[in-house]
Amino acid sequence: MEINVTSQTENKLFDRKEICFNATYKGNATPSRETILEEICKKLSLNPELTVVTKITQAFGNNTSNVTVYSYTKKETMAHIERLSGGEHAGKKTADRQVKPEEKEKDTEAGQKADDKK
Repeated sequence: MEINVTSQTENKLFDRKEICFNATYKGNATPSRETILEEICKKLSLNPELTVVTKITQAFGNNTSNVTVYSYTKKETMAHIERLSGGEHAGKKTADRQVKPEEKEKDTEAGQKADDKK
């Protein structure tokens, strides 16, 4: 994969670098976010734990993609700003959420009432 950096700006408000580049590659499919992240981190000596691929755009039938990457300086800032799928902050783990016993009872009661109506 060939990477050509088109712009690199320092965003002091969000404490990150915003990097835009063109990625030229061989093959049929657009490379995965993980592959692009590895390549840009190698080329620009970025920390992969603090770097996020935010946007990949490609024209149909073209082997070149325009990519936008954010590289943060602190993990806390990244966790505060970036969100994972499902609306959770990057710093929180969804598995840590405990279901209260009252919620379990409500769910089972609602399921029983639905079965009774059938």
